[in-house]
Amino acid sequence: METLRLAFARRHVLEHNGGVIDELYLRETGDGTIGRRVRVRPAFVEQALDAVESLADRLDATAP
Repeated sequence: METLRLAFARRHVLEHNGGVIDELYLRETGDGTIGRRVRVRPAFVEQALDAVESLADRLDATAP
């Protein structure tokens, strides 16, 4: 869940702040420095995709 939370926070910063870390992002994630650009490396994208697949599997397993 931590990976998903961080992925959505990074997506928000990329979409709404042009990728620049602000106080809200820093407060929510503790990741980075205000004014610097958020970095999304390929390994993180793979982790995020794995987390999404895992969540989808869990949701599917609990569906009626």
